[in-house]
Amino acid sequence: MAQQRILGLRQTVPVYGGIFELFQRLSAHLSVHAVESDEAHPYLIIYYDQEYREQSVDVEVAVMLEHPIPAGPGMRVWTLPAVETAACVVHHGQLRDLSRAYSAMLTWIERNSYRITGPNCEIYLRGPETTSAQAEVIVEVLFPVEHKSVSTYIAQLEKEKVKMQPMIVTKPAFSVVGLKYRGKNENNEIAAMWDVANARAPEIVAAAEGLGAAYGICRDMEADGIFEYLACLEIKDIREIPEGMERWDVPEQTYAVFPCKLGTIGEAYRYAFQEWLPASGYQRGDGPDFEYYDYTFDPNDAENSQLYVYIPVVKA
Repeated sequence: MAQQRILGLRQTVPVYGGIFELFQRLSAHLSVHAVESDEAHPYLIIYYDQEYREQSVDVEVAVMLEHPIPAGPGMRVWTLPAVETAACVVHHGQLRDLSRAYSAMLTWIERNSYRITGPNCEIYLRGPETTSAQAEVIVEVLFPVEHKSVSTYIAQLEKEKVKMQPMIVTKPAFSVVGLKYRGKNENNEIAAMWDVANARAPEIVAAAEGLGAAYGICRDMEADGIFEYLACLEIKDIREIPEGMERWDVPEQTYAVFPCKLGTIGEAYRYAFQEWLPASGYQRGDGPDFEYYDYTFDPNDAENSQLYVYIPVVKA
């Protein structure tokens, strides 16, 4: 699924019936701004709980937007990141039978050796006009997934503290915009800058076309330990670079990719350069190395969220 600009209203509702009240609030706000939901800009529900819950459901009701509009109380306009691999099923029928689509989808995911990697969503191509169990709807149920062979690799890598072979990938050229730091990071200045960068991210969202993932890009390491670091978001293009920010263009390159957690970034870099690279048959390539934060990374749970360290390499 491609990335989508959405207007969302996220709450923890006592029971599932409370979701329709969120729909009503969102619909009323859209009416004020003369925005209508249709097949090209449908409603969707995002479920954030990691397992099924009967009560206290963490949910976001949203609508896809062609153009941003002001957010109402408790609402936000943001970009739902693209999903690289997803398992999907479309349910045509009564709302009360939607559980059958879930059952079929979860069975397929398990039998085909996939695992769920993030919140699932329901995309309402038609409905819901009422909470009636007999309401006729067309709903696409979507789960972001990855093959278990990948997740097994990551789990083993974490268990062995990145002491195994990384993935070798070729990444196409990409562009980013963000805040730059220059120095030695002796007092954790980069962590403080990320707080500012996250707070100013809406400035990039408002000016950019084709937003992607977040990156922390490191380049121009000098002999005295000084380097440049950009806390940034991927873009396809941008109308105007926000004040105090920079655009960096990164060329296509082959990388060794090391999954890690925020607390083990230093260990990942140490292992990559001191242990893996000298014995790998590769040498460091030109260009920056970087941290890649995909849509599953939760800044509120950074110590447990997965990220990836990319080191440019060429055959020795």
